[in-house]
Amino acid sequence: MRALRVTLAGTVILALLGGLGSAAIAQADTDAGPVTRVTGTVLSSVDDATDEESWEEDGIYHSRGFRVTETVDWSDPRLPSELQSVQNLDASGSSAVVSGTTLLEGPEGYWTGEFIVVCDAASGCTGVNTITGHEAYEGLFAVMRAFDDIEGPVFGDWVFEGLIFEGEMPPMPEALEPATD
Repeated sequence: MRALRVTLAGTVILALLGGLGSAAIAQADTDAGPVTRVTGTVLSSVDDATDEESWEEDGIYHSRGFRVTETVDWSDPRLPSELQSVQNLDASGSSAVVSGTTLLEGPEGYWTGEFIVVCDAASGCTGVNTITGHEAYEGLFAVMRAFDDIEGPVFGDWVFEGLIFEGEMPPMPEALEPATD
């Protein structure tokens, strides 16, 4: 099961952050506006399972606290190249759900946020990452998705793309509740 965890964790990491060997889609206009398209490619990745807790129960593999530090080549210079994440994973066979937190830290400021990813054998991994800027990036937020570039030469050639917005992320609406009679 450890091999599955390493494979799933690596796949999820690449899904979230663009993937090795994937060419970032060039940003035609580098002038930042109220909405800017962004892409990224992972250049290197270091896993740290020091604080990870993992166990198997009822056919489900659970992992908590798996850490990853990556260097990402972003199309927008406002996103610092160093990305750290802490991941929690639940997996069964070739299916998994991963949730985690993200920190992109640079000399002018940093971004924090969360992500969630779903993986299965039929469609690979797909995820969404939401981050909010701090210090020099205050007043910005970004929403990004990641998915496997099926046309690429190797499984795991991930495309990582999204948008940086000026302003605050819209709040989540109140949770829906069933109607009461």
